Amino acid sequence: MTFVNLNEQMAHLACTKAAAQGGYGVRQSNPPSFMELQTRNHYKAWDGTLTILITPSGSGSEITINYSIAKTDFKIGFMAVAEATGAASMAASWLKSLVSSVAAELEHEAKTRQPSTSSPTTQPHVGSSSTSIVEEIMKFKKLLDAGAITQEEFDLIKSRLLS
Repeated sequence: MTFVNLNEQMAHLACTKAAAQGGYGVRQSNPPSFMELQTRNHYKAWDGTLTILITPSGSGSEITINYSIAKTDFKIGFMAVAEATGAASMAASWLKSLVSSVAAELEHEAKTRQPSTSSPTTQPHVGSSSTSIVEEIMKFKKLLDAGAITQEEFDLIKSRLLS
């Protein structure tokens, strides 16, 4: 379990970015609380599925990454189950470290984007902020094109960035 100082939507975004960085495919996503990922690993006893549960907790969210060994058939053999368990555990650990890293980046960005205390007559500098928003949207467009996020998630993220 990982605790992050992000709300559920931002924690879901961190998980989505981490999945894309790790090369995991998103099988199912129910923002903001659930994701199911497909890894590249295919073992007889493990289907390569990781699940992510995001639960609000205090001032942030708890992110839980799970796996299960799908087939515990005796025909598979103990070694195959042990290999699959090891592979699933490593995939979950790697994803957890990616999520922690991306969440830390998002937390840092949120802190640096604190609203300024400038007077209402002061005009914001349009060039740099609009460029960074466009760059962010382009990053998420690449995630959409790669299949790491859904069109619905992209539209939600885009509307938040533009507001």
